[in-house]
Amino acid sequence: MRYAPPAILVPASIALLGACVGFAVALAPQAAPPVQAVAYSPDLPAGSRCTVPIDMLRPTQFAVGYWEVDRRAENIAQKTPKKLAKYLQEHVGRIVIGPGGVPYLIDGHHLALALRKAKVANAMEVRVDANLRHLTPQQFWAKMQQNNWVYLYDENGDGPLDVEKLPRRLTELRDDPYRALAWAVRDQGGYRKTDMPFAEFHWANFFRSRIKIGKQPGDFQRAIQEGLRLARTPAASHLPGYLGPSDDKRPADDSGAADLHRRFFWPPREQSRREVCRTLCKADGRRRSVCHFGTWQQNTTQLLVETCRRKFCAHRALRLALRESARDLHPENIRRTGQLSFTS
Repeated sequence: MRYAPPAILVPASIALLGACVGFAVALAPQAAPPVQAVAYSPDLPAGSRCTVPIDMLRPTQFAVGYWEVDRRAENIAQKTPKKLAKYLQEHVGRIVIGPGGVPYLIDGHHLALALRKAKVANAMEVRVDANLRHLTPQQFWAKMQQNNWVYLYDENGDGPLDVEKLPRRLTELRDDPYRALAWAVRDQGGYRKTDMPFAEFHWANFFRSRIKIGKQPGDFQRAIQEGLRLARTPAASHLPGYLGPSDDKRPADDSGAADLHRRFFWPPREQSRREVCRTLCKADGRRRSVCHFGTWQQNTTQLLVETCRRKFCAHRALRLALRESARDLHPENIRRTGQLSFTS
């Protein structure tokens, strides 16, 4: 006969178990609630997060890379409202409140301009690093320079210039193509992102004396290729985020070959060329018979290029194809075929 506990013990046991669980939950470390952004006020203390109209922000540098601004604006404009909200939560500018309660933007110039260009926001969320509104202008700028919160070199790398010459609005910032080049090289793995203020400007000045950026189509892409090469040479070892000399033969370019190298191990595990071809054809919406085994060498790479150019999200198909096969699908072959634009 199966034993049945007295009815009075069951609710008592449940109550005891609930009390133990509640006690354990109470003792468990609780995640800190996220800091809520408030409307901007000159009285906000350091560490506050607030929302500031973009046109109200004062720049602390003379130039930006407008090529970077354009790329980031395109990326922002394509985001869904949910993804945009998450992006803006993760990308927060930094300000210092100066004399007269003026918010000086010390990090996030490109982001602010990209938001403005994409027409998705008239204000941006920022963190207050310091409130120095009680200082005189002379004391304020001395403190700004002491903390490396201002960059007094122009779009040609000349300076330091007088703080009185700083633009009063973000839209007055001038274009420095080498600052954009530095961002593009870092974005493609040429060096690490660091916390050092204005690190990209140091890389920009390094490239400025070594790379010529032409005005013809393709010139900027060729400059990126050269920048990726130079970033791994000993001459750049003193710069923030330096990765050291390259120890492999990976191509340094913006054709998609370098991107493939960063995403996958090369050469991939050798299996069937036919499977790679079929995967790409399926992703492209074509009949598998198009990728006849005998003509794989001629048409698979071109098919991949055409797929990416049509903005098709081929990332999943690429991952499957490259992991399953394609020893012959080497980035050097792709690079010669044409420019790739990977989307995720």
